[in-house]
Amino acid sequence: MKWYSILLIVVLVIMLIMTLVHDHQTKKKKDAVLTQLSQALLKRDFKSYYQIIEDHHQLFSSYNQIMMILQADIMQDHLKEVKKKTKQLSHEKLTKKQKQMLYNILFNYFMTKEEYRYAKACLNKLYETKNVELVHDCEIMYDTFALKGYEYLDEVIDLLPTLEDSKRYHSEYLLSEMYKNKGDMVKSKEYQDLYLQHMNQQ
Repeated sequence: MKWYSILLIVVLVIMLIMTLVHDHQTKKKKDAVLTQLSQALLKRDFKSYYQIIEDHHQLFSSYNQIMMILQADIMQDHLKEVKKKTKQLSHEKLTKKQKQMLYNILFNYFMTKEEYRYAKACLNKLYETKNVELVHDCEIMYDTFALKGYEYLDEVIDLLPTLEDSKRYHSEYLLSEMYKNKGDMVKSKEYQDLYLQHMNQQ
């Protein structure tokens, strides 16, 4: 699941930056800062990223500054720092939107690192948001990869025909893993081949 989760994390990180800036947007200057931050992350130019935050720290609350540094820690795979800042942020009062975005990013990161205890803690935080669709997607991932289960096998099989080809590869990857967990290596290989076929079409 590593490549998919890393891609998802990058997308979520950029979305979160947009949330942090636009929640307080009053001037065009903040749009310019948003663009600079996003470009620096996409280029993995973390030196510039940190400098932008420092140069424009007055635009962001202390919470938002911690969040933005956390995002860079995730992209640089600084696991210890991510854990440290996760603990710091657990004491912050978050809006529902902030909580959803933060713990979705962290859940996917910890799943990628196979840090399942931390992923479960993030999932528990997501339950508090009452975002049924988001939580359910995370439940499927947790069962498949952390618990090595296949509880949602029939559900994902039923979902597959409703998806466009361009959106099937993630579900096919899940099915490949679920069948592997079930011990059906023939079916696992079948869906792995489909997953690779559709992924390469992206």
